[in-house]
Amino acid sequence: MFIRYRTLAIIIKKLDQGESDQLLIVYTKEFGRVEIVARSIRKVAAKLRSAVEFVSILEIEFIQGKACKTLTDAVIINSLEGTRGDLRKSAVLCQVCRFAEKMIKEQQQDARVWNLFCSTLFSANSAIDNNCDAVFHYFVWNLFGISGWKPAFGMLKKRQFKPGELAVDPENSALVDFFINADIIRGCQMRLTPRQNKLLLGLAEDYLALVTN
Repeated sequence: MFIRYRTLAIIIKKLDQGESDQLLIVYTKEFGRVEIVARSIRKVAAKLRSAVEFVSILEIEFIQGKACKTLTDAVIINSLEGTRGDLRKSAVLCQVCRFAEKMIKEQQQDARVWNLFCSTLFSANSAIDNNCDAVFHYFVWNLFGISGWKPAFGMLKKRQFKPGELAVDPENSALVDFFINADIIRGCQMRLTPRQNKLLLGLAEDYLALVTN
């Protein structure tokens, strides 16, 4: 007899499998990151098709089989209506999920990660246009910190850097420190210039490569 598990979850990636299945990579409140197969979910008449929304807060049920976990039920708890049809907010949420999928590899549950995920999604949902980028950077740098990778930046170009250090100019270092130390409201209200956003995106990618390789 299979045991059924029920938990709150956020889908961070979908991968098509076979003719009509999908592999859902989700972060759950009770179990951390898990991979769940949604059988026949891509069929037009699939019962759960409309409920399995990307970056919504769901309540899901799954069973653990011999080879994989299988989705048996899904209910939308919060569909984040403020992000629907907004291309900029949707792009930011895609960035959030892409980073989360790369950074969170362990199945272990962590209430801090779950709370950061939820607060980030709610902030993106209500963000005004000029603050969308700040939501992403708040999530990324706080997730680094929660994961034990709080950055230590080297400020001089001609030196040997220790593991976990990157050369970065003082302006970007100050911005990263702001996102790490600010609360969610202040952090997600930060207005970044296009130049600052571009530089921070590059820095986040570099630091991600450093800590995950």
